Amino acid sequence: MTKSRLLFFSLEPWDEVWRRNQFFAREMSSDYEVVFIQPVISVFKLLFRINKQDWYQGIRIVPMYKLVPEQFSFFRWINRRFYLLQIKLRKLDKTDVIWNNDHLLSFVLKHIKYNTSVYDITDDWTMLPLPRWLKERVISGDKELCELSDVVIVCSEVLYKAKTSYKSNLHLVKNGVDIEEKTNTKVALNFKGLVLMYSGSLHQERLDVSLIVELAREFKEDSFVFVGPDYLDKKSRELLISEKNIHLLGTVPYSQIWSYYNSVDVLIVPHAINQFTESLNPIKQYEYLLTDKPVIATAVSGFRELSDVFEIAENISEFVNKIREIKNGEIKVDIKERRLYANQNSWKDRYQKIKGLINLFNI
Repeated sequence: MTKSRLLFFSLEPWDEVWRRNQFFAREMSSDYEVVFIQPVISVFKLLFRINKQDWYQGIRIVPMYKLVPEQFSFFRWINRRFYLLQIKLRKLDKTDVIWNNDHLLSFVLKHIKYNTSVYDITDDWTMLPLPRWLKERVISGDKELCELSDVVIVCSEVLYKAKTSYKSNLHLVKNGVDIEEKTNTKVALNFKGLVLMYSGSLHQERLDVSLIVELAREFKEDSFVFVGPDYLDKKSRELLISEKNIHLLGTVPYSQIWSYYNSVDVLIVPHAINQFTESLNPIKQYEYLLTDKPVIATAVSGFRELSDVFEIAENISEFVNKIREIKNGEIKVDIKERRLYANQNSWKDRYQKIKGLINLFNI
């Protein structure tokens, strides 16, 4: 039997750093013919095709291009026309389901024939400090997608509250964990002292840079390792790398992330607490559940709710004390309790809820 088609408009590219979009697209491919549409890049990169991956386990991965920069309204009109032309030429102007994660693509709903449209909100991008022209587009695009989409899904309670004024058909589907991917392998990390690691994208809006620097200065004999794509501004990056015991390792493929978890002593989450981080439901909170490492996090959304299995630090003093307690062997990890939490939060279970929402709407 021919599968129904699902067009997956993604805010993030298909790469080695797996995020919510890739996990869901993989699960969806068991029921749908999934076409994963990448975020736009300059047409000049067509000459180099930086991302040459066209398929992943039956998922078709489609690159999209823009002709000119987006700063001016006329240029945006040109890029929009070009975008729709690419959709038409690739015969993607008709589908069963549209899954949209990109708040700047609300216009596609008016130019593609579909049965059901879903808008998945993973972070509250409207809260980020953006150039005025871009922030206005993000806010208006987010509002329009909330109003036009048949189903709106959010990943956190804060997002749920924020979007209720736009949409009545709103559903909370948090992130999850890929339980089957956990391995016992390790990598060789030649760092001194206690090795404390953070995994995830590095943003100054997300990380408490001053906290990290203070911790590094307090524990000069230990190592603070950061694994993930680096989106830090110049000032934040220079502050971090100025400390000799802070190491930014860059991107690590998802297939290797468990090896890194197994190879360090402590997992840390030095997140800033602000409107943006309150909208998050970090994937790392679920992955950390499957490790046997002590976890110290600031009192940020996603972690403070798990204070019975993670160590929560309300301030720099508490963070310092938690590290000292770990060094003294005073903190024990309840692996059994963590595993119970993890088993209740798999990506497969998350997708079953989404599948039910789509099927319910189609009845």
